[in-house]
Amino acid sequence: MESQNLWPEFEFIPARQPKTILREQANFLIQKTKNILSADIESSQSRDLIYHRFIIYAPALNNYRYELLVVRHTIITYPLDVFFEGEAFSTANDEGELLNALSNIFNHPSTKKVLDSLLSQSIAE
Repeated sequence: MESQNLWPEFEFIPARQPKTILREQANFLIQKTKNILSADIESSQSRDLIYHRFIIYAPALNNYRYELLVVRHTIITYPLDVFFEGEAFSTANDEGELLNALSNIFNHPSTKKVLDSLLSQSIAE
């Protein structure tokens, strides 16, 4: 019997991944603070879940680390969960909803307080 390709036809549609979006936002924070603060995305996997942690660093404060938020998803990216201040904050069903959740977190009063504090202490060093 001859071999057969049993795979269905499928179309690859490239999409920006959550980690890419978070990296872009990390770069915007670095630019906005003129390199006083830094940010990075730390990714890990546990069983079938993928985690992306948005970490803000203050190099002048011995690289003090502050975990601002966590994005969690399976191998199928959406829907995904966004955690802020250690608690579930939002479920995003697509890129637009993720961007909205990130905007809400970045503009949250407690985020602004943390950034103000990190910037003030970093400049004082």
